[in-house]
Amino acid sequence: MPPLTLWLLISAVLAQRQEISLNSIIISNITYNNISPPTFTLPTSDSPINLSVSLCSDQLPSPRFFLNSASTSVPSPDGGDGGIEISLDEGLGTWNGTTPNGGILAVYTGQLSSGVVVPPWTFQLGVSNGDPLHTVLDGLPLLGDTTASQALIFSPSFSSLPISSPSYPNYTLPESNTTMPNAPSNVPNFTLALFPTSSSPPSLAKSACAVLGQQSANENMTTSLAFRGSEGFRTQWLVEDLDNRTNYTAFVVQDGAKVSEAIFLSTKSSSFACPLLHSLPFCPQTAYSVPLQPPKAPFTSYNTTNLDPAISSSFLSSLQNFSTTLSAFPCGRDVYSPLKGCTDCFDTYRTWLCAVAFPQCADPPSNPSTFFSPTPPSESPTPALLAQSSSNRSPILPDLGTSHTILLPCIETCQAVDRSCPPFLGWRCPVMAVNANWSYGLGFIDGIDGSEGQGRISGASGRGVDRWGGMWCSGL
Repeated sequence: MPPLTLWLLISAVLAQRQEISLNSIIISNITYNNISPPTFTLPTSDSPINLSVSLCSDQLPSPRFFLNSASTSVPSPDGGDGGIEISLDEGLGTWNGTTPNGGILAVYTGQLSSGVVVPPWTFQLGVSNGDPLHTVLDGLPLLGDTTASQALIFSPSFSSLPISSPSYPNYTLPESNTTMPNAPSNVPNFTLALFPTSSSPPSLAKSACAVLGQQSANENMTTSLAFRGSEGFRTQWLVEDLDNRTNYTAFVVQDGAKVSEAIFLSTKSSSFACPLLHSLPFCPQTAYSVPLQPPKAPFTSYNTTNLDPAISSSFLSSLQNFSTTLSAFPCGRDVYSPLKGCTDCFDTYRTWLCAVAFPQCADPPSNPSTFFSPTPPSESPTPALLAQSSSNRSPILPDLGTSHTILLPCIETCQAVDRSCPPFLGWRCPVMAVNANWSYGLGFIDGIDGSEGQGRISGASGRGVDRWGGMWCSGL
């Protein structure tokens, strides 16, 4: 699809006809007038085109959009002149068809009571000979974690790395102390819109411009590129200066016109002691709060630049020891599974080790109903929480010095190693009949009996976190 070629800001003059060029978006502000409605001319095309309407403001009465695709006669709400209405769904409307003689779109603003004055309506119109320029993104944003005043949020995944399959005799396992791979050349232009859920829940949730209009002005955001292993690349936002114990709604907007569905999150209590840890190349999926002392100023979270080198060295030593042991198997020459190889074994072990070495802190709510957004799943399971004393559960982290609660790792991180590694390693995961629930979160992703994708979180198979801000187990 050709790139967007034009962004115009129009202070629409009533009865003046504006032309919408192909593969462009225009932004229009109109005031109430049903005698001479604003009109917009579509390009002539014998091939199907997509017209999209994105309503940016939700004051009533809502404007109505009527299209005549057969001629340049102005359509009317009474169905005259061959006009059809473009219906809006949560602020977004689309139409697909041909305009062999050109087409015209008219905007009617409804009837107002005498003396009623409303602000101008704002909307966007886009015309494309490819996909609609305004649409809802396929993927959801991803919540890393929150503290009392911070949130770590990721865009939908947009690029993955090709998986290399080394061969014998030059079979080389991945480096333990890896670096972030080179960024792709086609990084989308993502924007995070974050605002308190209680402030004004958007009725125009499928309109990117309406969502961006809800963005709070007081958040301090740091934007960076994150690589999340098998998930590929995502844009990452570290948001500061949030209010504690507050529900927030987050959308991600791409190119100012395409919007994701919402996710919800809740900040922790003011007494929450654990800082965020993120952007570790050797633990790409570690992006949550950990039981560490607060970082020294000017840092407000931990990453590779300020994490104690002794912690990194201890972790990498454990990972390298596993790599050495795994190399005893003739990887690439002998086959122990038709589906898995030594690289899969190493990657799943890394994921498990990261979840165990860097436990995720939790902040159990005093009232579970306040932890979720206004529309949580109807049946919410209890997270896999474990209370800790001042000591640290991780063997490589120093004691936190205060009692805290951790979120246990998802047992699937352990089971993935069992499924991916050669039998000679003797890897075994605990079972429910013994004491698995003391070490892992069970039944949130897969079933307790191991049945794949049969966990208790509706629509969240494969993750220990759902779109409503609920966190059930860690590491996935």
